[in-house]
Amino acid sequence: PATYHGTKTLTPKPGGTLNVEGSFHDISVVLAPGTSVEVTVDMKISSWPGDSKEALKAYEPTYSEEGNTILVRSRSKAGLSMGTFNSSGTIAIRMPAGMNLNLHTGSGDVEVKGDLGGKDLACDTGSGDVKVEGSLGALSAETGSGDVAAKLSAPAIKAKIHTGSGDVSFAGGSAQFDASTGSGSIRAEGLTGPGTFEAGSGDIEARWAQLGQGASVKAE
Repeated sequence: PATYHGTKTLTPKPGGTLNVEGSFHDISVVLAPGTSVEVTVDMKISSWPGDSKEALKAYEPTYSEEGNTILVRSRSKAGLSMGTFNSSGTIAIRMPAGMNLNLHTGSGDVEVKGDLGGKDLACDTGSGDVKVEGSLGALSAETGSGDVAAKLSAPAIKAKIHTGSGDVSFAGGSAQFDASTGSGSIRAEGLTGPGTFEAGSGDIEARWAQLGQGASVKAE
């Protein structure tokens, strides 16, 4: 196998956006005091009969900035056809609050911990779990196959969650809530507004702290 370890320090602009794109990586983000974004990427690739070092080189991360948006990208720069191919990797980020956060990975878990300072979080993975702890403005989370668990320390403006196969667990409150699962259960509590729930196969349980007059709830 070939391995890669790299770090990068980025200087974000206040109120900007951080986009992270992975391939087979687990992505983890920790919100912490400071003025810089610290990125650590680790990867391990084995290929046969192709060259593992060449395969790994195609995934070496790139960093770019456009306007107030920072992009961290670790995706293949060329098509791969080398027979057996095994890979694993992590993208670990430590960053300050005050930026919108977009996280995307083809196959891996996504985890975010801390206070986003009222900014929005959007994350998706083709196959993996999503875990969120802290506070944010709006949440959008999607996984093709995996569980989604969000535990907020303050109510969100809105939350939209989807998993093709897995459970949804949400706590901490949201003024607007939308959750769906192809196969799994939905549990939500602390809601304060309209909600939509859809489970192809599983239970639905929702609790409201309050529900204003005229607010609608739909469960299927």
